[in-house]
Amino acid sequence: PVEAGTLVKVGCSTGDGVNVVRRGDSTITCEGATSYQFVEEPSCQELVLCSGLDPAWTRLTSDVTFPVEAGTLVKVGCSTGDGVYVVHGDSTITCEGATSYQFVEEPSCQELGTGVTHPDYSETYCETHPDYSETYCVTVP
Repeated sequence: PVEAGTLVKVGCSTGDGVNVVRRGDSTITCEGATSYQFVEEPSCQELVLCSGLDPAWTRLTSDVTFPVEAGTLVKVGCSTGDGVYVVHGDSTITCEGATSYQFVEEPSCQELGTGVTHPDYSETYCETHPDYSETYCVTVP
């Protein structure tokens, strides 16, 4: 027991290997018996993390270093490689946990020249590389 008016530090205990995070005030004031004064009620919540992007999303990259906490907004883009790719669908998604995200339209990377025009440019020019049989396209202003 503590006397009324005593400042009490609060925290969270971890058990069963579950990560928890404290929300609200870390110090509360005892008012008597089991009554305390605080600005934001302290609570302990399980810490839910995203460990990375969905493995099915090939070529997608992100602007964050994983892991990140659930609720974090993650901006996605496309990696470069043997072509020029742009994001189709949402470019900002919200972490829900593990590799699950909330979005309106699932993000994907599509290569320019496959029916995709970059939103910042107006015309697409394609040419066949002389040493290869594949056609590469570039979109210019």
